[in-house]
Amino acid sequence: MVGAFAPRSSGGFVGAFKNGIHTFELSEAERHFSLTPFAIPEDHSDTDRFNDAKCHPDGSFWAGTMDDAEIDVRGWFYRLDGAGGLERKHGPFAVCNGPAFDSTGRMAYFTDSARRIIFRQDLAAGRSSRLEEFAQFPEGFGYPDGMTVDADGRLWIAFWDGAKVACLTPSGDLVVTVDLPVQRPTSCAFGGPGMDRLYVTSASIGLDVKEARDGGLWEVELEGAVGMPPVPYRG
Repeated sequence: MVGAFAPRSSGGFVGAFKNGIHTFELSEAERHFSLTPFAIPEDHSDTDRFNDAKCHPDGSFWAGTMDDAEIDVRGWFYRLDGAGGLERKHGPFAVCNGPAFDSTGRMAYFTDSARRIIFRQDLAAGRSSRLEEFAQFPEGFGYPDGMTVDADGRLWIAFWDGAKVACLTPSGDLVVTVDLPVQRPTSCAFGGPGMDRLYVTSASIGLDVKEARDGGLWEVELEGAVGMPPVPYRG
C-alpha cells in the first residue's frame, strides 16, 4: 500500500508505504518496479502504515503514519533528510494527512483528519517554534485530508466526506469553496503548463453506494490561483 511518493533528485522515487519509506524506480519496458527499504521507524508495527507525505522546499521528505484500523492514536510525522536520517517530529495523531509547505519553506501545515484539525508550525523560529492549531472544522464540513499551498501562501484542502475543496488564507479565513461531484476527495495538487489547474483525487472505499465517478481524478480550473512546481527529494 502506497500512501504518497515523490521524485528523487538522484533519479527514481521515494515513497511512503505501509511498512516504511522505500525507494524505487519505474521501468516502462519491463512494466514492474522493485522496492528498496530506505528508512523505517524503530517503533513501526505491522498494524501501522504510512499515509500522506510531501517534500519540503529544502528537499527533505515529510511523511505521516497512522494506525491502519484507525483505532489507536499513534500516528507521527517524520522528516527524512537527504542523508537518509529519519527524525520524528509531531504526534501522536490519529490520522496524519497533509503535510503542506509554503514557497519559502517557513510555514508548515499538518492535519489530524480524525479530529478535523489542521496545525501549523513556523519552521524558521527554530527550537522556539511550536505546533499551533490553525483551523478546526465542524462535523458537517467533512474531514480535512490532503492539501497543498499556492504561490500566494493560501492553503487548499480536500475534504473527505465533504465533497469539496476549500481554500484558507494564511490568517485562516475561508475564501474559496469548490464543490465536487464526489463524496470523498482525498488530496489536491497544482499542475498544468501554467500551474493553474488543481488536480483532485477521490476515493470510493467505504461507500455504501458507489458511482462510477467515485475514485476518479478531477481537474479544476481556477481563477487567480497558481501553484508551485513540486520539489524532488534531495537524497
